[in-house]
Amino acid sequence: MAITTCLEPLRQRLQSSLPRPKRRVSPAGDGWECRVFTIRNPLLLLRLESLLQGECTMRTECSREIGSSAALSPLIPRLLTTSRGPVEYVIQGDGPAVLVLHGALGGYDQGLILAHTIGDAGFRYVSLSRPGYLGTPLSDGRTPTEQADLYREVLEALGIRAVAVMAVSGGGGSALQFALSHRDRCWGLVMVSSYCARIATPLPLGWYILKLAAHCPPLAAAMRRRAKHDLERSSHRSELRAALRDPETGPLLRALQASTWDRMVLRFPGTQNDVATTRSNLCFPLEQLAVPVLVVHGTDDRAVPFAHAQMLASRAPGAELLAVPGGEHGTIFTHRTQVRARVTQFLRAHTNVSVPAILSTPTVACE
Repeated sequence: MAITTCLEPLRQRLQSSLPRPKRRVSPAGDGWECRVFTIRNPLLLLRLESLLQGECTMRTECSREIGSSAALSPLIPRLLTTSRGPVEYVIQGDGPAVLVLHGALGGYDQGLILAHTIGDAGFRYVSLSRPGYLGTPLSDGRTPTEQADLYREVLEALGIRAVAVMAVSGGGGSALQFALSHRDRCWGLVMVSSYCARIATPLPLGWYILKLAAHCPPLAAAMRRRAKHDLERSSHRSELRAALRDPETGPLLRALQASTWDRMVLRFPGTQNDVATTRSNLCFPLEQLAVPVLVVHGTDDRAVPFAHAQMLASRAPGAELLAVPGGEHGTIFTHRTQVRARVTQFLRAHTNVSVPAILSTPTVACE
């Protein structure tokens, strides 16, 4: 398998010259063929060479890590046929229903990790793969409005009258739209490290390397192995070290990382769509939110700036804001006890809140 075409986005990003490549046969003797390029950026060159060295076969560590977690029992997802196409989902727990929406590079499995991380045991969690992730095709819905309509159809098919929506990161846009367009189906909204408007910050270099890895399995396998090592190495930070050492949080954090690299190519269409959506002309009418809202965000989040949380909390009527000082995009893990307590309190407080009657004209965001 050659990686020539995979390097094109990276080449454009770095403005690197790619001369005629030389062929090199995999040392593993598995028939995989890579090509060696001269790249002007020496740091990137060293990084790619260290990743690719000796990494020419895929492993199955991810599945074993997830299955071995005491908090996460492996569930076989089901496929639900809708008018838009198939939707992959799982349901776990008993009690009032909570629709869980994962972020970028996610899927139904990461939705369950989110539920186990900050959710309470007294709820019924419906975790689905959003369009473009794993078993749900992107054609099911690209925009927040299309995805919100899809969620409603899924709930109707499952016989669920109303839900609270718990969304993290890239799942926030469709969660907001669901609460706006289908407030007769929504009794609460929890927005975790998520956006509510256009994200103006440029994409980091790591995004382009990740994009390359998603289409080059040998590189993805190498990066997966390195990512696991880097997670352990970065544990010198007190919050992350405590999270990794915690008997409950540690396995959840490792399971999230492992799932990201598992079947990455099936998670990337939705990820690219989410990135494009967050950089588009978004104008959610936040003042029209008519459901209880809890906003959870770290003040040092670099992926989604804290200003998004401040905007949502100030414009949504009656919204609550849990600002985590020093928290980054992984605040739900590094400050899990604090976040979980607040989310549980919020969900329990609004469980019996009746949803309003069906509205004749749904509210739609600019897209």
